[in-house]
Amino acid sequence: AIHHPIVYQSVSWMGQSLPRLDKATNLMQQPVVHGGKIFWLGKERQATLPPTLHWIPTDGGGDAKGLPGLKLDSNYFGTMSRLAISPAGDYAYMTFSRTCVMWGHKDAKHEHVVYRARVDGKTGIEAFLGTRKKPGSDNAHFSEAAAVACDTKGRVYVCDKMNNRVQVFTAEGKHAKTVPVKRPLLAQVHPKDDSLYVLHFASVRGKVTPRLT
Repeated sequence: AIHHPIVYQSVSWMGQSLPRLDKATNLMQQPVVHGGKIFWLGKERQATLPPTLHWIPTDGGGDAKGLPGLKLDSNYFGTMSRLAISPAGDYAYMTFSRTCVMWGHKDAKHEHVVYRARVDGKTGIEAFLGTRKKPGSDNAHFSEAAAVACDTKGRVYVCDKMNNRVQVFTAEGKHAKTVPVKRPLLAQVHPKDDSLYVLHFASVRGKVTPRLT
């Protein structure tokens, strides 16, 4: 686990916060551990600078120098991000949003896009799935891409929050499956049997509450 000295700073808001390296504030995201590496996105909470992709070895040392910060030249910098790494460890998939509608912000904005970048830094960021700033309900669009995950076969899972579904795509970007889920917030795939776990909203006794399915 990675924790801020004040534990709430690293586990607040459903595990979406991570302290910045300069200890100035916390990041609205979760880190990813894959292939002996810890990956994370370095961004300002105010989202005034481009996000950067980083990784370090899980043992904190060794011969690997890590990735000090691959600049992702996106024209949109969100404060809330989700990150997934392909099973081969060569691609990073990302979703961004400026803020959260749940918090009552009237200026909440979302990209409706899953971005992709090579981990080795040989290519910049690209819109891999969806269309930037154009929400939709067909299989080529999202209405708030809230999170992203990968399975052992390289398939990409996208929490299409406002369309109440998790969309599954091949590594080439072809739609493969739709999983109906009410307001999905976060998806994770088991690294051995590809079981899908989704954190989402559900109605329990007339009240809306987060649930894990």
